[in-house]
Amino acid sequence: MDGVDSSGNVLTVAFNASIAQLVAFFLKEKALITNAKNTKTKTKAKVTYVITYPEVNWLATVN
Repeated sequence: MDGVDSSGNVLTVAFNASIAQLVAFFLKEKALITNAKNTKTKTKAKVTYVITYPEVNWLATVN
């Protein structure tokens, strides 16, 4: 993981990992976000990840 910008909403992730590790990362993040939404009923969590994978750029939004 590279870092989080000043707003805390965009996480730039540099992966030198397998697709399986990438999927596991997102499953974990999705669970964390879901838990946050369940405990804060009036807060809608929406996190955007900019992912750089060897020769591939992906943009994924988890909400």
